[in-house]
Amino acid sequence: MKVKIEKLDDYGKGIAFVDGKVTFVSKTVPGDIVEIDIDTKKKSYNVAKVEKIVKPSLKRVDAFCPFYDECDGCVLQNLTYQDTVLEKKKMVVNYFQKMKMDIKPEVVYSSAEINYRNKITLKIKNGNLGYYKRESHSLVKIDKCMLAKDVINKCTYYIKKINILDGEVVIRANYQNDVIVSIKTLENVDVNELKNVSFIKGIIVNDNLVFGDDYFYEVINDLKFKVSYDAFFQVNLAVAEKLLGIVSSYIEPGDKVLELYSGVGVLSLTAARKKAITMGIEIVDNAVLNARYNASLNNLDADFLLLDAKDVEKIDAGVFDTLILDPPRKGVSISVINLIKEKLPEKIIYISCDYHTLARDLNLIKDSYDIQKFYVCDMFCYTYH
Repeated sequence: MKVKIEKLDDYGKGIAFVDGKVTFVSKTVPGDIVEIDIDTKKKSYNVAKVEKIVKPSLKRVDAFCPFYDECDGCVLQNLTYQDTVLEKKKMVVNYFQKMKMDIKPEVVYSSAEINYRNKITLKIKNGNLGYYKRESHSLVKIDKCMLAKDVINKCTYYIKKINILDGEVVIRANYQNDVIVSIKTLENVDVNELKNVSFIKGIIVNDNLVFGDDYFYEVINDLKFKVSYDAFFQVNLAVAEKLLGIVSSYIEPGDKVLELYSGVGVLSLTAARKKAITMGIEIVDNAVLNARYNASLNNLDADFLLLDAKDVEKIDAGVFDTLILDPPRKGVSISVINLIKEKLPEKIIYISCDYHTLARDLNLIKDSYDIQKFYVCDMFCYTYH
């Protein structure tokens, strides 16, 4: 049947209407007129696939990745970069309206649209490297990822040569294109082939260091950070630099800052550089060790504690007037919400990688706070994130 794609859902799928019922159609853009075949019929919606593009939208462009048709990663490739960001802004605004919150976001674009990721995680099945399709364990075999830095893609050539049949590999690269490779597998692995690659500075197998270093240094906004192989760091440095600039603009000398989910200390040390009194809390042991080292490395004064943020009530956080939150996609725990309601810090700077949980969390504190400023930062270009 022939339908028109009216808009995108929160995950980048096109939405059409069949007899008034919402019908999700992957790999389409608003304005497309397409022939579809309905795969799944539910009570409140359908799921369909495109059989033929009858009339392409004026917004449609050709995807740049050769694996686009199979891979579910960069689902917005059939739009120009500017249109992808505007669509994502629209997704955020619409969802917040559903949650009874009106926002007027300022958009922060990425100066690097491709080859920006400094970290990727590849699955290995039957000797093939690739990504899992969304919501499945079906592997899409790839030769390179268009979002990853060039040096990471070069590294995949050598990963294939060590002949792992099944497992997972995480490849991370820093500002100098130094690479750390972390492998998880049940097999005995001979990594000698990797040791001779000049840009590979560390190899970890099943969390055991087998070559070089299990960390590297990253530089962002003139601050230097030691980053362990298992510590969180932003994957798009071009946007991260802008994000840190935004955070810094809301910190004043003398602010008493508590950061939860502090990682290797990037945000805390950004605050400390503004002469704020800063404490960071993080659950990953290596990240805390990195953060303490990074404070010394940058001649900045900040404290870091090893603790799960959900257990924050176990410590005496003292008096703080500024709270920085940068949680994982699941958002903050109810104990953090309770801490906010008890302490009522003057300012909350909340950095989120999932606006659904962000909206949920802000709804829980909306009786005590107003949203003063909202930014949509395109950290994950061409994906729906």
